[in-house]
Amino acid sequence: MWKWLVGGLVAWIGLRLLAPEPVPTFDDEQHVPLELPGRTVFVHGIEFFIREDGPEDAPPLVLVHGWGDDTMAIFPRLIPLLSTDHRVIAVDNRNHGKTDHVRGRYDITTMADDLDGVLDRLGVRDATVFGFSMGGMIAQSLARRHPDRVGRLALSGTAADIPLLTDRLSPLARIGLTLVRAAERVTRTEVSWVRIRYLTHVGAVAPENARWYYSAHQNRDPDLYWLSADAMSRFDARPWIGDLDVPVMVIVTTRDQLMSPTWQWDLAARRPDAVVHRLDARHEAPLTHADELAAHLREFAAATPGADGSVDTDQAAAASEAAERSGGDTDEAAS
Repeated sequence: MWKWLVGGLVAWIGLRLLAPEPVPTFDDEQHVPLELPGRTVFVHGIEFFIREDGPEDAPPLVLVHGWGDDTMAIFPRLIPLLSTDHRVIAVDNRNHGKTDHVRGRYDITTMADDLDGVLDRLGVRDATVFGFSMGGMIAQSLARRHPDRVGRLALSGTAADIPLLTDRLSPLARIGLTLVRAAERVTRTEVSWVRIRYLTHVGAVAPENARWYYSAHQNRDPDLYWLSADAMSRFDARPWIGDLDVPVMVIVTTRDQLMSPTWQWDLAARRPDAVVHRLDARHEAPLTHADELAAHLREFAAATPGADGSVDTDQAAAASEAAERSGGDTDEAAS
């Protein structure tokens, strides 16, 4: 039995190392998820890729993506919904997407400082910052280290820490990540194909966008992917998340298969003043439930902070409704 397994493994490795890379075929006419050109800025000697949409003088809304993805992969449906009355800014984190890939260990705080530098280059302060998954950890750290950048903090599919990477199960989780990294060092073909099949099956990716997503996953560097997980394993906002002097909204993805809802509820509980919403979604929520996320974000961004840092969501809802009726007129929305 073991001889067959070892022989099969050796044959698979040999095939992937020596044979041409297999290229899957896609039935539908293929397109990119969102035709939104980007530009770059330099921060800390690194070239960061950003995409912007919406009126330049509109209130800024910053989208921070998660682990292993980039802005085009996770936010293509959300950006057009928010850019009617916001200046939407989406940045590819270091080692993700079209931003430079930099070798060496780093932390969530490193990525928060990166984002601060990008926003400084863009002249953005007091923004509504939405962080999803690992992006939520970056957003929390940004609000702590650079509070002038964050006027409102919106979080979803994220946590104050990840017990799976920090508790007694940590060795098993690290072994699993190491094995995935080892396999992807040989080839990313199988993992990429399984991922795209899953995303199209659940409706997160349209069939006509499958080739772009497959290629994006193939271009991911397995070593840098692992370093991001390593950074998340050292992140712990529990001692200070309750002290942030900023309005907070937490959108809990209640069927999340990657970021446990228990961890998300723990995050919300540490901010008794937070606006909390349930979203009946899995971890693909920005792709499968973009309308609901956009509605919550527009309402929260329009809210008026109280003296205790909480927000009046009733007033925000009225402002959001007014903006929709006026076709995204920001002056009427603020009135």
